Amino acid sequence: MALAAAIAGVVALLSASGCGEKSLPAATHSADSPKPPAGVEVASLEGSSKPASDSPAANAEPSKKAPVRRQSVRDITFDTVKLNMQKGDPFKPELLTPAVKKLDGSRIRVRGFILPPPQQTGLTQFVLVRDNMACCFGPGAALYDSMIVQLEKPLTIDYTVLPITVEGTFNIREVHIGTRTLSIYHVTADKAQ
Repeated sequence: MALAAAIAGVVALLSASGCGEKSLPAATHSADSPKPPAGVEVASLEGSSKPASDSPAANAEPSKKAPVRRQSVRDITFDTVKLNMQKGDPFKPELLTPAVKKLDGSRIRVRGFILPPPQQTGLTQFVLVRDNMACCFGPGAALYDSMIVQLEKPLTIDYTVLPITVEGTFNIREVHIGTRTLSIYHVTADKAQ
């Protein structure tokens, strides 16, 4: 799914939303996806690199062909990444809690719903939302009630109205059109079912 089409689809859903809120996530880009269209800016969390440990083992020279240990997965919910802001409030990085900042770069597993996309099959990127829009989530949702999911190649998923579980690396990554923040959470997923 092209980034421009994804953003156009999300903006169209916002226009049709009965919730009347202005805050809505949109697709973003990763290193493997196309550059965002003109006017869309993507920013990562500043200072997201983790400090080195002072232990001798952490500062020791890496051994040759050391086994790579897969990071453990943390089960989270949308409540885990909730911020102290209301729907439509402007996003400010200082709203990020220490617990949310600590998740940046971590492997997570989260359950949610695919925001109805313009393309129904073979999705490589989609917006995961807290609720199936039976209430005022989805279009018009609070900024923290959605995550942009980029599936690792060659994974794809088809749109479904049923809840799905996504597993991958969580990042704090702001997506803007002009001065409007459309999304703050991103997951590079290696599992979605």
